[in-house]
Amino acid sequence: MNVILIGSPGSGKGTQGRCIADSNKYVTIITGEMLRAESASGSDLGNEIKSTIDAGNLISDEKMNEIIETHLQNIVIPNGYGLLFDGYPRTVEQAEFLDGILTIDKVVFLDVNEEIVTNRILKRGIGWLR
Repeated sequence: MNVILIGSPGSGKGTQGRCIADSNKYVTIITGEMLRAESASGSDLGNEIKSTIDAGNLISDEKMNEIIETHLQNIVIPNGYGLLFDGYPRTVEQAEFLDGILTIDKVVFLDVNEEIVTNRILKRGIGWLR
């Protein structure tokens, strides 16, 4: 079964994704981690990603789709395991692309109160100051 977790930043996608993956048979696809790792690699793609993010822009749908497709071609998915997506897709174009290459069985929306999400994000920022 392939699952997409969606929700606002701070809604708990990463935390819940790890819990789901740890207690079930899932390989997690966490785009934030993928982008940070590629950016730190110093590759041409990594430099492009870093420049885009440093400028305060989002990675284009076309580029994200390319990154996801390449990643899916290069990972090992054990027999009987599904994929759990965290942070992708974020747009209709990305969702349509993913739907064209995989069967998505469930989409889980983490509906978290705005005040809670705001407090979580603020706490993240405070942690960065240390």
